[in-house]
Amino acid sequence: MQGDDLIDDVAERVRTFPPTPDWRRRRERRARVAVDPLAHEGLLLLLANLRAANAETLFDLFFGCRGTKWRTAMRRLHDLVEAGYLAHLRLDNARCVYHLTEKACALTPNLELRAHSALYTRPRDRQAMYCWLRSKIFAKLIDAGYHVGNDPPALYALRRFLIDHIEAALKRSASSDGNWLLESKLEMLRRGDTLDVSRQELLFGYRTKCRECGAERVLAEHWNPETKARCDGRLRAASASVLDIAWKKIDGRYQAMVVFIDNPTLSLEAQLEMLRIVTPGVPVLPVIVRSTDPRSRFDVTRSEWIEFGPRHAQLNKAFAQQCGMFGGEIDIVDPWPTLQAYPVRDPHTKSVKARGARPTKKKSAKGARPHVREVAHEREHDHERKHDHEHRERNEPARVERAADHAEERAASFVARRAR
Repeated sequence: MQGDDLIDDVAERVRTFPPTPDWRRRRERRARVAVDPLAHEGLLLLLANLRAANAETLFDLFFGCRGTKWRTAMRRLHDLVEAGYLAHLRLDNARCVYHLTEKACALTPNLELRAHSALYTRPRDRQAMYCWLRSKIFAKLIDAGYHVGNDPPALYALRRFLIDHIEAALKRSASSDGNWLLESKLEMLRRGDTLDVSRQELLFGYRTKCRECGAERVLAEHWNPETKARCDGRLRAASASVLDIAWKKIDGRYQAMVVFIDNPTLSLEAQLEMLRIVTPGVPVLPVIVRSTDPRSRFDVTRSEWIEFGPRHAQLNKAFAQQCGMFGGEIDIVDPWPTLQAYPVRDPHTKSVKARGARPTKKKSAKGARPHVREVAHEREHDHERKHDHEHRERNEPARVERAADHAEERAASFVARRAR
């Protein structure tokens, strides 16, 4: 009896023990919190300036500055896309960009002020690639300590950079002829309208433009420049320059450079003319030049061009040192030579030394252009598939006969086992 009582006592104690936790059970996930678009107004304003940008650039310029982790930033971008404030667009070479939607442009007054129809329209492939390249270069320049943009502060920084260097050159110059030339350039910069920036534009950070008549640098009540009638159209924020300008202050003096990325929506002649206006020759203006010609190809492995498109060849001709339209008035700088719009990673491609020339076609796949080589590989794969198909057709009767023999052997063994 004592043994039975002991067993019952042990069983009662085991039954009253707390349950053993199941450590293999997965941890319960936290409930998803709805994304707050107002908390990401800075991100939306950044995209209003860039029009489209990739995830890495958005992380460097917005999320990383606020201590947000990469995984959290990607989840927030996904939530903004699901909520309809952002749109996701895939490009070539495993690239993608995010751009605003009409819902995001109507979120706050600051976004409404900068909103226009092209801002929330899905960009074409070439324009999206231009936005991708522009945002990447912007992120690298900002990481290097520059302010980048085409707003009035950037235009004012370029103006001060040119004027300060011309004044310094006047102090160093001893020739009267040289002084006269420099003084004329200095007067042109001071009185010209191209680089002129008002105090109101510097205070607001943008230049006004009427949505109805297209008049720039006007107030709420203005006159239509064509009909000379009074216009009550709504104003929007517009850029102050066609060119992108990178600038910073060193010891109280402005240092500036022009970021010339070929915009496919504008004519190349208009962009080159704008650059020619802001290059007086003294000082020599640093310029970062990039082409967005989809027919150009850059070999990342060898860091050299293997093919130039027609628009790229025209751009190279304009920036040629000897016979170009700028001569020695600009200095082409290239801190990131492998950052291009249309790269290829193929060590077998041959480079093109002459500007504007195209490589000759090769009969073999090795050394040919990328699309010629791809065609050769496709033909080779088609030949292999055809050979495999013929091999299967040739061996099909023997395979069927072997399968029939195997089925008969299995049936005979099954009958023999049942008989035993």
